[in-house]
Amino acid sequence: SVAVISTATLWLTWRAGQQLMPGTPGFAVLAALLVAVNKLHMAFGSSELPRPVATVCVVAAFLALMKQGRQRASVAGMLLGVASAFRYSEALFFLPGTLQLAMQKRWRDLMWFITSGACWGGVVIGLTDAWYWGSPFSSLQHAADYTLVEGLSSRGYQGAAWYLLNIPEWSTWPIVLISLAGVQGSFRLLALWAFLPIVVLSLFPHKEARYLIPTIPFVCLLAANAV
Repeated sequence: SVAVISTATLWLTWRAGQQLMPGTPGFAVLAALLVAVNKLHMAFGSSELPRPVATVCVVAAFLALMKQGRQRASVAGMLLGVASAFRYSEALFFLPGTLQLAMQKRWRDLMWFITSGACWGGVVIGLTDAWYWGSPFSSLQHAADYTLVEGLSSRGYQGAAWYLLNIPEWSTWPIVLISLAGVQGSFRLLALWAFLPIVVLSLFPHKEARYLIPTIPFVCLLAANAV
């Protein structure tokens, strides 16, 4: 069930914390605890919505990219491709992944990351749409036309600063402010995963706090780094 699978986010956050700061077990534990008490994680972790499951894939992809290697980059791409099939907006995490690999000059890993993600995402979305809707990529095409081309929303419109002005809807002011203080040294790459998707999502006409569920583990890791 979603409740069981979403629990893996805590373990993956803990593992990411171990690799980000080896020899400091308290850091990894604190980051996982911050995710555990996050209101969105608690509210949606036991729901039937796919985003908590997609979050597991996103954090696992980040963990895979923490070390070099063609296989790890391919796995990361596969995970984000599958996450994107669950929720199309999770495709935004290809942006921080791409920037991270480019900044680290891991060009071969980047090639495998993008290729794997495009193949897996395309296969999963194409097959499931063909099975359910009778036409490959039908839902993706309609979602893109409705949201990106026509700029429409069935649930209203919010301003570009909505996520910033409504931080208590998806986290807390102290955690977010502390996380900003944690953007230092090697954790600058982590900040891409935490904040770049939020910036891009702010450009869309409709906004909801639940769209930020996959960013929560990265925000919590940054916050733990500043404590």
